[in-house]
Amino acid sequence: MNNLYFGDYHTHTVYSDAVTSPEEAVRAAKAAGLKEIALTDHGFANKLLGLNRKKVKKLAAEIELLRPKYPDVRILQGIEADIIGFDGTLDMKAEEFDAFDLVIAGFHRFALAASFKEQFTFEFNNGFWAKSFGSSEKLIRKNTDALLSALEKYPVDVLAHINHNFRVRVGEVADFCAQKGIYVEINMKHLDVIEEVIDEIKDSGCLFIVNSDAHAPSKIGAFSAADEFIAAHSLPLDRIVNIGAAPEFGKRRKNG
Repeated sequence: MNNLYFGDYHTHTVYSDAVTSPEEAVRAAKAAGLKEIALTDHGFANKLLGLNRKKVKKLAAEIELLRPKYPDVRILQGIEADIIGFDGTLDMKAEEFDAFDLVIAGFHRFALAASFKEQFTFEFNNGFWAKSFGSSEKLIRKNTDALLSALEKYPVDVLAHINHNFRVRVGEVADFCAQKGIYVEINMKHLDVIEEVIDEIKDSGCLFIVNSDAHAPSKIGAFSAADEFIAAHSLPLDRIVNIGAAPEFGKRRKNG
């Protein structure tokens, strides 16, 4: 099966909250006609659902065993890190970034905040409270500043599902991503969220990456809805980095 997309760069495995083994993920990518797949399990602040340092090493060893077995699919080890505070802290130490081929960053409701106080002011207000009652302009401003700070401080490759459970001034964030070369994700699980703000993002000139955010093998490389979304919003194909070519990751780590 031929696939317009070179790879799927946001997938989850049994190492976090998915039902997919690493090998099942690679097989699914091959069946979908992909040339690359990134295994990007949830980060360290997701204590119940995410990676820990021991899991990272175990997954790395498993990937090394799979690479010669599936030479037609390049396997990347990534992580979906969490923003965990209004100062833009991510749940990774500086020395840990080099252990991953790519880093996705986003907000998740079940991550532990950087401090006890921010477990309420940051995590609860953005997760459960905002989902039920909406986000105030003050919170949106604070979120925007936090996300911009995170993207400035850390070598993030992909911004995950923008505006999902973490409302920001999308135009500002997209402009920053365009300046820094950070890919803005078109996430197959959250097309309804980006649909609301796509015009602002499009105007920024940023680059996009289409990802499944798959938690089951059948979702890997399943991008037909993305094709419809791209056509409906007249997104230039040359701004979608995983159409027809391999995206470049780690640029900010390599360049310091």
